Amino acid sequence: MFMLFKPFDKLRVNKLFWLAIITLVAFGLRAWRITQPPQYIFDEVYYPKYAAQYLSGGAPFDAHPPAGRLLITAGVALFGNHPFGWRVMPLIFGTLLIPLAYVLAWQLFESRRAGLIAALLFSLDGMFFVYARTGLIDTFLVFFTLLALSLVLAARHLTHRGNERLATLAWIASGITVGVATSVKWVGLGIWPIIAAIAAITTLKSTKKRFI
Repeated sequence: MFMLFKPFDKLRVNKLFWLAIITLVAFGLRAWRITQPPQYIFDEVYYPKYAAQYLSGGAPFDAHPPAGRLLITAGVALFGNHPFGWRVMPLIFGTLLIPLAYVLAWQLFESRRAGLIAALLFSLDGMFFVYARTGLIDTFLVFFTLLALSLVLAARHLTHRGNERLATLAWIASGITVGVATSVKWVGLGIWPIIAAIAAITTLKSTKKRFI
C-alpha cells in the first residue's frame, strides 16, 4: 500500500521535504490567476459586501456567526475590495489545510507516510481546491474543525504520557478552536460530541490508571 513512499524511508527529513513540496505546489496552483473571474462567484455576492460594511463602520446581518465574515474583511482591509482581497484569506487557510491534514493523519495512524498521503489527497481534492480560490467561509470552518480535532488528539496523547500541564493547555486550545469553528458556521457545533467523547474516554482511562 505504501510502496510509493518506500524511498522516503532513507531519511526522515524527506517526509517534511515532500510535505513542503506538496504544500508549495498546491499553494501555487490555488493562487494562479486567483483574481479570475473578476466578478463575484456564487455567495461572493454577500461576503465582500459584508466586508465593505464592516470597514465603513456598519454591522451587517447574516444567518451565520461573524468569524468567517471578519476573516474575509481582514483580507479586504489589507489588499482592497477586489477579487484578490476577498479571496486571499480562503487561499491561506485552504493551503494550511494541507499540512494540517498531514499532522492529523500522523496522529491517527502514527505514520508519516499516512500523513503524506492525507496531505496529497487534500491538495488534489477538487472541492478544497475551489473553496481555497473563492471568497467563501467554508474553508475556515473545515480548518478550525480539523485543528480542534488535532489539538484534542494531542491533549489525549499528552495525558497518557503524564504531561498534565501541556495536556491541559491542549484541552483548552481545542475548546477555543471549536468555539472559533462554531463562530464561523453553526454546524461547527457538530464536532463537540466527538471532542467530548474523546475527553471522557481519556479522563476515564487516566483515572483508572492512577488507581491501578
